[in-house]
Amino acid sequence: MSSATQVREAPDPADGRTHFIRWTFRLRLAAVMLALSLLPVLLTFAVALQLSQGYVRHLAVRKSEALLDAVRANLELYANHRAHSLEMLAGSPSVQSLSPRKAREALRDFVAAGTFFVELQLLDSAGNVIAAEPQTAFAALPRAAAADRPSWLRGAPNPGAGLELRSYPGGSGRAVDVWAVPVRSFADPSTLVGALRAVAVLDGTGVQDILNSYRLAEQDYIAIADRQGELVARTGPGLAAEARAMVLPPELDPAAGPPVTRAVDNAGREDLASIVFSPPLGAWLLVGQPAGQAFALSRALRSDFSAIALLVLIASLGATAWLAKLVSAPVLALAGAIDLLKDGVLSHRLEASSADELGAAARSFNALAEGLQRKTLIASIWQKLTTGR
Repeated sequence: MSSATQVREAPDPADGRTHFIRWTFRLRLAAVMLALSLLPVLLTFAVALQLSQGYVRHLAVRKSEALLDAVRANLELYANHRAHSLEMLAGSPSVQSLSPRKAREALRDFVAAGTFFVELQLLDSAGNVIAAEPQTAFAALPRAAAADRPSWLRGAPNPGAGLELRSYPGGSGRAVDVWAVPVRSFADPSTLVGALRAVAVLDGTGVQDILNSYRLAEQDYIAIADRQGELVARTGPGLAAEARAMVLPPELDPAAGPPVTRAVDNAGREDLASIVFSPPLGAWLLVGQPAGQAFALSRALRSDFSAIALLVLIASLGATAWLAKLVSAPVLALAGAIDLLKDGVLSHRLEASSADELGAAARSFNALAEGLQRKTLIASIWQKLTTGR
């Protein structure tokens, strides 16, 4: 009879304690093996998941900021081009002459030809309005802002005066950007004779054409907002048509140069938006998308990692149970054989084919049982010889 069969026959069926001890031993052994084998794997999975999610988030942010940089460069190039056109107008003889009739015609032609500057004023060196296009130019500005003058007309003459950009609150609550360039004497360019002021708008067709030139994903969007967050131009389906403003994070600083990526509120939906302030435009530029869309790959990775971890856990449980049974079987066989030996069963032997420590223990037990059986046999024969029984 094999040792495995002998061990299963050894315990008394009524002895529940022996059965309980054997199962608790196997469970403890399985738990130790499971912890030693599974914990490093799960830890590796967790670290890999965190690194993968961080990299995916980094890619999403970099993609958004790269698009924002491209939009900013194109819009500022357009604004600088329009500013150069304004400077060329200020250097034209019609404007330099400070003739109301000639200047008004030049201003009218300039406004009609462009979509960036919609209102113009020509001021003399004393700050008096020489010409305006339209006649109601700057009427939307508060009185103090409308009467404001460029710095080189308020102080000492500054031959090096250049473009100035100022922002004023408009009557509708939206900021109004006013550009001003110096007007110099035709005969002596070092002499300032006045200033040309222009109201710039960012919701014209020129700016909108630039925004529409970008191909965006399903819920991505590009937007331009004034200093208070009021939307002045947009493109992309991610912004609702009725949206009028974006709730910008309060810690944003217009003086900060590089783009920042933050979570913003978009009509109750959390979006991931890259934001930067453009001084030439006097406005915030945003490139955004729903946070769920931005991190969709991150969620997919988490789902895949979770499924793989679950499969690894199930496989580890099965393998651990099998290994625990394989390792505990010789130990339990040895324990059962010792119980038999304690009960006087000296003929029981263990299978000792392995060369490890358990095999050595089994051989030692067999030698012990054989020695005890031999001594018992000799004692029995001696007793019969001496007592006759």
